[in-house]
Amino acid sequence: MAKQKDAIVRRIVVEYGRLYVYAYYTDGNAKVLEEEVWQQPFRLDAKDAHEEAKDIWQFLYQELQDTVLHSTASSDEEEAESDEED
Repeated sequence: MAKQKDAIVRRIVVEYGRLYVYAYYTDGNAKVLEEEVWQQPFRLDAKDAHEEAKDIWQFLYQELQDTVLHSTASSDEEEAESDEED
């Protein structure tokens, strides 16, 4: 049986000066695929850079909500239940 390739559901662009990186996120555990780095001959204008930064922030915030904070909340609930039993 051939292994099915993960579908890319999100691609973000990170700008640092004139150096850019594509980070690909897949539908399988939000892993980052191989990054592409390239150099632009010009910088993004302020509006485009602001929109990209906002997209990145929203995506990372949601990832933290879904992964880190969700697992922390369930751990706290388990601790509270074990304290009640004692």
